[in-house]
Amino acid sequence: MAPLTAADIEARLLETKKLITEKWGWFLAAGILLIVAGLAAIAFPLLSGIVAKTFLGWLFMVGGVIMIVHAFSAPGWKGGPGQVSASRGATCASCCARSRSRPTAPASCSGSPRWCCSLRP
Repeated sequence: MAPLTAADIEARLLETKKLITEKWGWFLAAGILLIVAGLAAIAFPLLSGIVAKTFLGWLFMVGGVIMIVHAFSAPGWKGGPGQVSASRGATCASCCARSRSRPTAPASCSGSPRWCCSLRP
């Protein structure tokens, strides 16, 4: 792919400006909707917290399913136990860093913070 020239950038900028001016009503409606949603979140913090956590949970779950499907459909991938144990080690290291504890013996590391880290004295 060839690098963009100044003329290409200018053309894309003009195209974007034209699109924004044609669809200004949608941008206005989206802005008003976001303001109303923000005010509702401020007015009902418990409900907005539940909605946000539920949405985030679904987002993580769908993303995880997509990653699993992609992992098995990636052509030419030759992953093995070494990569799995390396990812477990990375999980242990990150959990220990977050909880400010030290890792236990690598053989006992299962990737879970409860089994992977021991509290510092």
